[in-house]
Amino acid sequence: MRILIIAPSLKNYADGVASYSELLAGQMQRAGHQLACLSLYDKDEDCTAQAPVIDDIVCLRLPKFHASERKRKEALDFVRHFDPHWVSVQLSPYAYQAKGLPYQLFRLIVELCLGRKVQLMVHELWVGKTSLRNQVYAMLQKRLIARFLHQLKPNLLHTQLPEYIQELKELGWKALPLPLFSNIATFDIPKKGFSQCHGEPSSSLDGVPFSILIWGGIKWNKEISHFLTSFAAELKKRQQKLSIYYLGKNSVPRPTALANLTEQQEPYLDERALSDLLSRSDLLLTDIPRHALGKSGKVAAALHHGLPIAAPHVLKHYSVDDLGFFDSNLTACVLKDASWENYCPARQRAQNIQGKLGVAPIVQQLLEQMEDLA
Repeated sequence: MRILIIAPSLKNYADGVASYSELLAGQMQRAGHQLACLSLYDKDEDCTAQAPVIDDIVCLRLPKFHASERKRKEALDFVRHFDPHWVSVQLSPYAYQAKGLPYQLFRLIVELCLGRKVQLMVHELWVGKTSLRNQVYAMLQKRLIARFLHQLKPNLLHTQLPEYIQELKELGWKALPLPLFSNIATFDIPKKGFSQCHGEPSSSLDGVPFSILIWGGIKWNKEISHFLTSFAAELKKRQQKLSIYYLGKNSVPRPTALANLTEQQEPYLDERALSDLLSRSDLLLTDIPRHALGKSGKVAAALHHGLPIAAPHVLKHYSVDDLGFFDSNLTACVLKDASWENYCPARQRAQNIQGKLGVAPIVQQLLEQMEDLA
């Protein structure tokens, strides 16, 4: 099949949708299909018109500052020349426009897809209604997305969150679950022996500290701080030392109650070194809202490496049991409180699914669904 992937940006490692699109395109090509990529709101102002930025896949990258008519002409010419059987559209309104209202680009996407089979991947819908301002934006975004779906008429509709399945259902659309794959591959790196859950305190066995990974910036809200101080107390009862590893920039200062914890910081690691760190860690602590875990690339990468997730942050109006996954094997890897008793089974379940959130099996699932409709 000839497959065109439409995304907001490409080759932007700070953009999760860009990273997803690149990995998706590369795996589809390795599966024997012909690929092209088109970015319509590329954040890289120096991007060239057509260049193989993903393996040898030809990509047209149109910067966000291009005039609308110029962008339309170049995109239409590119799509007509490639003549795809399928167009895979990556939906993330805020990635296409700063206020999440990309009226012009949505019209262009509909025009580009006319007469072709369409797979729509919903990475993001409308903003949460946390303030009066957000309620207004949510109403406008919901109307825009409803009209976009009506005009696009996707043959396949996928998303990563149970919440989005329900919201799309309310708009009259049946979405299928497609889990987010890890953007960090596993390497043949031996895992640290995990003895802490087998009776004796780890310090009496190997002296290796319990390692909590904090990946990227984190907001030290009450939930995060309470979890960390409580879990440190749990470890202290077991004569277990705690070490915190910060990966990436974190400009928000820690609460003074956590000042005595051992910590390390690394602003950047390449993929192999990051895989090694994930393999050696014991727990990923995140401030991602619990109901949204399923759309986090960092969470997917941690689970792919057999690392359980501590997710104490629960937004207002959400249940503490909304964990953002379709698969109960994934929800079982989430630690909801700072209990050692609950940590051990979460760790075991995470190790059981290690390696199962790779790109290849998830993309193969998508390709089989597309081939069934070809």
